[in-house]
Amino acid sequence: MVKQKMVFKLHLGDKKKKSKAMKIIANFSGIISVQVDGEKDQIIVIGEGVDPVCLTKKLRKKMGHVELIIVAPVKVDKPEIKLKPIEVWQGCHSQFIQHPFAYEYCGKPDPYCVIL
Repeated sequence: MVKQKMVFKLHLGDKKKKSKAMKIIANFSGIISVQVDGEKDQIIVIGEGVDPVCLTKKLRKKMGHVELIIVAPVKVDKPEIKLKPIEVWQGCHSQFIQHPFAYEYCGKPDPYCVIL
């Protein structure tokens, strides 16, 4: 799913209306963050897998007049990963390198030996 940025415009007169709108939005599944811009009477919602039409209908039912202004995908800048070469230290303990073991079978196979 892609993260979406949604901007709603509604009349936020007092703290009670702001908290009521925040509660309605926060109860929706997939909401990541909610910001309130009191000067412009806007609520900015960022969510993943949220249906903006359903959220608008829910806000209209509880709050009255609500406008959906913008629905846009959120751009995430992925930082470039730079790999640095690693220097391998070869010290004086080179005589302790483990070598793979080699087994050799000498003799006749045992008829009663069963390997599961």
